[in-house]
Amino acid sequence: MTDNNSNPSNDNPIPDENQADSQPRRISFDDWVTVYHINHDTFFQLAFALPEVAVAFLKNVLPKKTLEHLDLDALEIQPGILGESDYFKKSAADLIYVVPYKESAQEIHVSVILEHKSYSERMTTFQITKYCVHIMERELEQAQKDGNKMSQFRFSPVIPIIIHHGESAFYEATVLSDLIIPLPGSEELGINAKALLFDLNQIEVDKLEFGTNVPEFFSVLKMMQAIFSRRGAIEASEALTALRPYSKDVKYYNLIRALLIYLARCSKHVTKEEYNQIIHDDTIVDQGEENMSSLVEQWIAEGEAKGFELGIEQGIVQGIEQGIEQGIEQGIEQGIEQGIEQGIEQGIEQGIEQGIERGVSQGVVKTLKDMILQTLNIRFGSVPQTVQDAVNDKSDAIVLKSLSQTALLTQSIEDFVKQL
Repeated sequence: MTDNNSNPSNDNPIPDENQADSQPRRISFDDWVTVYHINHDTFFQLAFALPEVAVAFLKNVLPKKTLEHLDLDALEIQPGILGESDYFKKSAADLIYVVPYKESAQEIHVSVILEHKSYSERMTTFQITKYCVHIMERELEQAQKDGNKMSQFRFSPVIPIIIHHGESAFYEATVLSDLIIPLPGSEELGINAKALLFDLNQIEVDKLEFGTNVPEFFSVLKMMQAIFSRRGAIEASEALTALRPYSKDVKYYNLIRALLIYLARCSKHVTKEEYNQIIHDDTIVDQGEENMSSLVEQWIAEGEAKGFELGIEQGIVQGIEQGIEQGIEQGIEQGIEQGIEQGIEQGIEQGIEQGIERGVSQGVVKTLKDMILQTLNIRFGSVPQTVQDAVNDKSDAIVLKSLSQTALLTQSIEDFVKQL
């Protein structure tokens, strides 16, 4: 666990107030909602990839008897991409925790699959069950390659957990059998997989066990609740104030930044006036050289807003909306021309289909690039131009999705570059 009193790395320093403009402009809600492309899933993956959050979370959701057999100090966080198999198409969970099993003669690891939902989705339990089977299949294939005796082979434990926060409680099935038509007399014969449910709509965050060294766990959960709460401004302030004693530490500085961005982009009920009051509240960070308003002004002064605002406009607006519009127009025009010979109806259908597909594909690629650079910037500060260029040169959506997971888990910019 990270020592909060340790010296922050020079690779990711807190900006010096003297480096900002002498009279930085006052930052408002409208600045932040255009700064980063961040949504519920990207915030969840960023926050729950923090080791302290991961350990604190498992301590609060897993049974005590289970925790006694897990070495949480050796917990590893892996990207959720599981790849393709003989039975499943490419699949990706949100995050996977891998924890060593103590008191075992063999090297056994427990996989904890996290699937985040901001709304109730009917097939969530079926979806996460597929992830469990995929991990087991991957383990079996490795055992066969290693020449293990199949007569003695047993799978390592896999624990599926659904994490939900939304406008209402999660109401869909958490037991797979509830999605299967019942057949009298055969209830015990079918598949009966079950997922743990951690529903922030049903949990009082203040009553969870946080410990003295994990303020980020409280702040992350509190902000996730604030996003949909009608008391969002109050709860968001509580989330940020909890980090006040640690605000000069780079790690917490960046977390405060991520929390503010998430609040601006995704809050349902926090007004512009309330948001402006929050970011200019001097009690959020420790009294001294800096307060929240000066921090926000420095972030904008560093040019983050300009870079990511441009990425949002180009990636989402131009890549999807403009791409679809142009695709439809070109499709119709081409369809009319070809319709003289081949039929107007067929031409229009082909034009629209190709236009939409091209526009959506370009938009997805551009959005993934923005997400990668955003994650690196939040975690490590400014991103070197060479790294930005290398990411922007990528055009394969699958490669970019993998890089977005790497950006969440990498220990440094240098390690990320090695994966390019």
